[in-house]
Amino acid sequence: MGLQIAECLLAFGLVACAAPTRVVDPALPASHASRAADGFLEDGLATAAGGALVVFASADWCEPCNELHQRFLDTPAAKQALAGHAWREVDVDTSTGGAVAADLRVLGYPTTVVLRRIDGRRVEVGRIEGFDSAAEYTGTLQELLVHTAPATWCAEPLPPTLPALSATPA
Repeated sequence: MGLQIAECLLAFGLVACAAPTRVVDPALPASHASRAADGFLEDGLATAAGGALVVFASADWCEPCNELHQRFLDTPAAKQALAGHAWREVDVDTSTGGAVAADLRVLGYPTTVVLRRIDGRRVEVGRIEGFDSAAEYTGTLQELLVHTAPATWCAEPLPPTLPALSATPA
């Protein structure tokens, strides 16, 4: 069954941007990468000056990530949409980028996460997973940039460890 799913994913080209998000340089201890990720996000929020911090998680090898760059990030529309907000891009194939992606619970690329400081805490107010068209992306991003409350899925933290998957079907 698992092999059939993998074959389907390969056939439809869905594997490229569904890769694991935690890519940490083995030379850098996990605790250092985690602290670097926290510092990266906190520094970004500090420069947001009351606005949102927009984090773009991407990888050079990811075609939808490259499309996001060509059709949005590298255009005047991006400057206009992001005016008054801070933004950072993380390459998930670096130790800090992988740690940031893991901290933000990024499951695929590209993922855009919008953060704000609410009651002294760093809070996610929304996210965009994937990239289809510049017009749709811009509209969704503009909606998220006016949110000032935590996203509903952020209300409860994930458990510190998830149960192991069984190798045999139940």
